[in-house]
Amino acid sequence: MRKMKGKTFIILTLLALFAVVPVKAENYQVTASPNEFSLGSTQEMTLKVVNEKASIHNIVKIEISLPLDEHNVSYFDVKNLFVLPSGWQSSATVSEGKVTKIAFFSIGPGITPGSTQRFIFSSVTAPNKIGLYQFSWKITDSAGNVKSGSFPVNVKIGPLTKFVVSDVPQEVISGDPFNVTIIAYSGDVIKADYTGTITFSSTDPTAKFIPSTYKFLPLDNGQKTITLILYKKGNQTFTVKDDQAKVESVSPIILVKPAVPRHLSIAINGGAPTTDSVFVTLSLSAVGAEECRYSNDKIFWSAYEPYTEIKEWKLEGGEGEKTVYYQCRNKDGESEIVSASIMLTQRFVITLPVGISIVALILSLVALIVATRKSKSKKEE
Repeated sequence: MRKMKGKTFIILTLLALFAVVPVKAENYQVTASPNEFSLGSTQEMTLKVVNEKASIHNIVKIEISLPLDEHNVSYFDVKNLFVLPSGWQSSATVSEGKVTKIAFFSIGPGITPGSTQRFIFSSVTAPNKIGLYQFSWKITDSAGNVKSGSFPVNVKIGPLTKFVVSDVPQEVISGDPFNVTIIAYSGDVIKADYTGTITFSSTDPTAKFIPSTYKFLPLDNGQKTITLILYKKGNQTFTVKDDQAKVESVSPIILVKPAVPRHLSIAINGGAPTTDSVFVTLSLSAVGAEECRYSNDKIFWSAYEPYTEIKEWKLEGGEGEKTVYYQCRNKDGESEIVSASIMLTQRFVITLPVGISIVALILSLVALIVATRKSKSKKEE
């Protein structure tokens, strides 16, 4: 009985000792740097894995799950390029061409208590959608224990980095207004919250911008259409600048052509399809014309004469399609040649002998008809 009591006492004593000795809890942490991205930006991300001193086991495996959309495709585009500490290897799970899960596993002792290791993602591209995204992590230690958690990555609209000028024509006529659209960008994403002030300059010192300066409004969503007039002939560009943000961008090259007469038009007899006379009326129009000339064959031309909107003209004789050519000029040069066509038909013409009038002819015809009727009546009698 005493022996049993002695054994019981020893067991109870041991249990009491174990009860008062603290058992070390595993304490693992995973964080990312940077934890903030601009919309659509690409940068390197470093994963910091900490095995705190309070732990008693080594970390031997780390799994990172990327945030997924409703189609289970990663919001972030992580290239399968990693810089690993010595003694570690990696594998990646890919869906729809994007990495969705990354596993790092030790081929050595792993991360010992009180140690830190860094794993570098060489290329991480953020989505084009602002928000706070959660990356999930799961750690397995040398005893098979598993701990999980997550770290946030914030995606926001970044600072202004450039302007893009859209709808820029390759060629314009000197003095003709045209519109272009200025778009503010942060990286490769439109900076819809841009509210800065822009100014303009050009290689053409006489260029005119309407408006000459502009402060973006929230309702613009980072885009504004302006009117521009270039006068200096040749290749020209213009620059958009935000002085406060110290950002400026240059437009594509625009060829400014001389303001020769343009938009010429010609119609014969108001656009009628046919005529039975070689004498016709030309309806004309042109922009910037000072003098104009005309031709029936584009070889032999009339002399240049002051611009007019109506002109009487004689076609070449003979039936068939007739074409009239029209060209104008001013101090900057000659316009292109335009033309119009009309079908000339044969008019029925009675040619009288010399000295006989139409009245005499009619009287002769009447007399002939009367005589014929009288002759017919006598025969019947």
